[in-house]
Amino acid sequence: MVKPWLRLAPFAAIGLVAAGVLWADAVSHSIWDGVYSAAQAQRGATLYANLCTSCHQDNLAGDGGDTPALAGKAFMNDWDGQAVAALIDRIHTSMPQSDPGTLNMQQATDLTAYLLSANQIPAGSSELSADPQAQQNIQFQAKKPSH
Repeated sequence: MVKPWLRLAPFAAIGLVAAGVLWADAVSHSIWDGVYSAAQAQRGATLYANLCTSCHQDNLAGDGGDTPALAGKAFMNDWDGQAVAALIDRIHTSMPQSDPGTLNMQQATDLTAYLLSANQIPAGSSELSADPQAQQNIQFQAKKPSH
């Protein structure tokens, strides 16, 4: 006689495999995987021009003092190893400096897409999600991984 729990074993195995695939997909993204769209980066560029250039300059170079550059090696290294959610949260909660916390999550996400574009991170076909949980699953990597 077959034990009743053995009848469920194939279904449990299928469930574990599916969960593993979903988990691997959720944690395997980096900014180099085309995590934003070109249209989203363009929306971010418009926001940047309207809200950010007075402090961070047209060329994203900052002021060399308290206002950091948003493009280049120092910027990339500052965020290396963090989830992209950390950058978006910083923008969302503390920018613009003249009126912190007034940007909504979509605006902060679009600005981040522009910053990725300005740092030569390739666009993809889908937009970067404004959902903080989804953003937590995307790793900021300063250097393009060699595959």
